[in-house]
Amino acid sequence: MPAYAIRIQAITRQDTRSIWTSVDGWSAQCAILDCADELVSREIGATFFVPKIDEAKAVAAARAGLLRYILAQRGQMNKPDVGDVEEIRLYHFPIWVCFYRRVGRYIDIKTLDGCTGKSAGAKMRVAVLNALVAARKSRKMESTIPN
Repeated sequence: MPAYAIRIQAITRQDTRSIWTSVDGWSAQCAILDCADELVSREIGATFFVPKIDEAKAVAAARAGLLRYILAQRGQMNKPDVGDVEEIRLYHFPIWVCFYRRVGRYIDIKTLDGCTGKSAGAKMRVAVLNALVAARKSRKMESTIPN
């Protein structure tokens, strides 16, 4: 799945720090990214999705998500202000998608983080479903275009 790693300044009276955020390329969900130094360039040998949102929307989501995170912290008198964007990187992260049959004819999925093996969460499940549906529609559109 595609995501944007966005480094944003956090400005306090004493100093300025950089905080990495991760914005999902399909649902624009934001999280603090602790492992930005582990992102490496490599050739992708598997099928991957292109991001649905552009960089401008990702930056807006990252700034809003970082602000929410800062405001949710308790006990800080000197909460930092969200500053300028310093760097943006597009990256792809692995998601395991497990399909299984529910009662009757229904098929459901479970999404797992490909690095940790833990559940990727409900928001990632929705993003994966939306990406799979869009890929299916795209293939149908390509097959109906005359040569």
